[in-house]
Amino acid sequence: AALEELGKSKGYTLVGSNTAGHNAFFVRNDVLGPLRAKTAAEAYQKAQFRESRDREGRLTFLDQASALREIGEMPLFDVETGRVSKLRELLT
Repeated sequence: AALEELGKSKGYTLVGSNTAGHNAFFVRNDVLGPLRAKTAAEAYQKAQFRESRDREGRLTFLDQASALREIGEMPLFDVETGRVSKLRELLT
């Protein structure tokens, strides 16, 4: 959602993402044409790859749920509220 808001502030519209789940596509508003805007939730695609790493940088190949649990204590900044919280708080 943060990238969606950043795009809007710069005159771009989120129109989708690729099926692998690692690229989001934005189009400049003045050339949007018939393309339909999507919300971040609509454009979301679950990643089709595993690239999590341990503290030493070695690939662990954890599934998405396990990888998110591993980083659950990391701080996140909510661009809408200005509040800092932990990832695990958003996952529960």
